[in-house]
Amino acid sequence: MRRPWIGLLFALAMLGEASIAQAKPVQVQLHLSVSGARVLVDGDEVVKEARQDQSIEVKPGKVTLRVEHDGFLPWEQQVEVAKSAKERPVIQVLLKVVPPPEPPLAVVVAPPPPAAVVAPPARSTKPLRLAVYETKLAGGIPELVGFLLSDSLLSEVRKLDRVSAISMAEVGEMLGFEQQRQLLGCGDDACMAELGGALGVDELLTSTVSGIGASRILTLRRIDMAHAGVKGSATRRLTAGNGEEIFAVVGSAIEELYPEYAVKAGRERGVSVAIAARLDPPPLPTPVFFTTASLSLAAVAVGTFFAFSYRDVSQQYAALGVRALESPVSGTEVNALAARMKERSQQLNIAFGVAGGLALLAGIEALFTDWHDYRHALDRREKPVALQLTPTGFLVSWR
Repeated sequence: MRRPWIGLLFALAMLGEASIAQAKPVQVQLHLSVSGARVLVDGDEVVKEARQDQSIEVKPGKVTLRVEHDGFLPWEQQVEVAKSAKERPVIQVLLKVVPPPEPPLAVVVAPPPPAAVVAPPARSTKPLRLAVYETKLAGGIPELVGFLLSDSLLSEVRKLDRVSAISMAEVGEMLGFEQQRQLLGCGDDACMAELGGALGVDELLTSTVSGIGASRILTLRRIDMAHAGVKGSATRRLTAGNGEEIFAVVGSAIEELYPEYAVKAGRERGVSVAIAARLDPPPLPTPVFFTTASLSLAAVAVGTFFAFSYRDVSQQYAALGVRALESPVSGTEVNALAARMKERSQQLNIAFGVAGGLALLAGIEALFTDWHDYRHALDRREKPVALQLTPTGFLVSWR
């Protein structure tokens, strides 16, 4: 008779064997495309740096294999490992290189439209009659600067082709003193327009120089006679100097103000650097030099007179010596002629010495003489006395 407990023991033994067989890990062979990869099973790291042929143990059933390597895309796959596999399962793992980042999309920026080509102003063929008004000064600018600037502007516009210009000084020479004073007292644009109309010109060129601190501001304006308004203007702000900085920009300012008129052939824009000599003229007036030179010539003339006188006395003394060989002569006469010769010799030496000293002084003064009389240029702008012909006779006016 079979005992029941023996069957129960057999059943338990079979169940335990099955459990042990199910829990026993299975060897899996991995073939990696690169070595040094990290292998994970169900999220747990089993190999830190795997060889290309790497054997790992996994539990039977479905497992998730993941292989990671720097520079490669991670490989992950879910596999089912049979517990009763007769041969070791082999899994091929091909790691792909991480692709380089895609270049950013090229942003095509449309090129800016070409800048509009500004055509140079057309050269004018219409003759222009122009009057250059006296320069107005403000802010402590020396009067000599204004006087020379008026002359420089006149010279500059006369370089332009088909432009005829006249200055207020030239107009003043044709008018009486009272008319000059009214002329120079004109201030606003309307008055200047009337003035230009009276002169029969097309335009009037005005200039202003202002001193503001360490700056100088030059302003030029074209006043149209037909419309009694400003046709154009040019302004230059400059660092204050001795005045040369103002004349250095006259050429460019006139070019900006009259772009439609070209420079005459053979002429160049700009004020000559010789204008600096007028701003700082030599200290001596011409009469000083001529006085010294005249005194030197007078001393030469006196010395010449004494030289001829000395020759006459010496000839008399020689004749007296010849006569003494033939007949006795008076000792008083001999001594008198000798004294006169000595006196004339001293006089001519003094005269020629003074002449030489004055000539040397005149030569030195010539280096420091204001030959062009720039210092008195302002005084010559207005005549102290003006004579004007009227229907009833002559009108005399004075300052």
